[in-house]
Amino acid sequence: MKLSPQRLATVAQRDGAIAWRVGQWLVDDMVAGHVLLADEIFLSVKQLLARTLLDLAVDHQGRWLVYETQQNLADAIGSVRAVTGRALSDLRDAGFLVREGRALRILDRAGLRAMIDE
Repeated sequence: MKLSPQRLATVAQRDGAIAWRVGQWLVDDMVAGHVLLADEIFLSVKQLLARTLLDLAVDHQGRWLVYETQQNLADAIGSVRAVTGRALSDLRDAGFLVREGRALRILDRAGLRAMIDE
């Protein structure tokens, strides 16, 4: 469904329940934006990479795989390929993931989540 901003405002003025839901959505969206901004400022490269890997992972027959290049991952976290490559190596050495062909397989999703929250 598509509504113009003017139509949404008209409907919200007439129906308090709709206005309330729109307000909730706006607050949720604003909070999510602040969380992402805080992450960009305060998380380490390794933590940003862990979050990005979890976001990009797809379930393929019970295996969580990420099909991205190091350069794409670096771009996603605002880093350079060399630094991202070192962080990936650290995550592999720690047992969080392995390379499977052209994909990265996440072995320990809970561990990656815990690392983000450190």
